[in-house]
Amino acid sequence: MFWQRLGQHDDTQGNDAMSHGQPDLLNHYARKILTSRAYDVAIETPLHGARQLSERLGNQVLLKREDLQPVFSF
Repeated sequence: MFWQRLGQHDDTQGNDAMSHGQPDLLNHYARKILTSRAYDVAIETPLHGARQLSERLGNQVLLKREDLQPVFSF
């Protein structure tokens, strides 16, 4: 899951997050996020293709339509 990646570290930096109790903290916050009441009012909004922008950039561009939320933001 996404919070497991947060605990990964870069050995070149000498920053070992896993040895400082951070996995427990990360799991705590991940649980709070996933059980948040925001998910009771927010909906999963669609991705819409941006045809002209995709053509101009030569790549597929998708826009996440958060303006379609019933609460108008998330």
